[in-house]
Amino acid sequence: MKNTVRNYLMASLFAVSLLTCSFGFAEEMSAGNWQINSLLSPSNAQLASERRGRVTIYDSLREETVDQALDQQFGRIENMMFVSTRYTADDGSEYADDDCD
Repeated sequence: MKNTVRNYLMASLFAVSLLTCSFGFAEEMSAGNWQINSLLSPSNAQLASERRGRVTIYDSLREETVDQALDQQFGRIENMMFVSTRYTADDGSEYADDDCD
């Protein structure tokens, strides 16, 4: 009996975990770019992780977003790395910088 209850609880926990992860992923995709959310509105967990030395690499963000982050999140700059930043040329075309910032 105990094994049956334990197995049922484990299966339920697993199912709830899968659903939570799936809905969370779908919500992030529909809400916009997770990188922008992480960059401009970091969670308490992310901030704690950064205090322990974590560096997040942000890929292919627009120049305007990077500038906004550098202005608004100045105290976190040492925990940010930007790669393939997207720039807009004078003619309106877009190009990426392959260097790390």
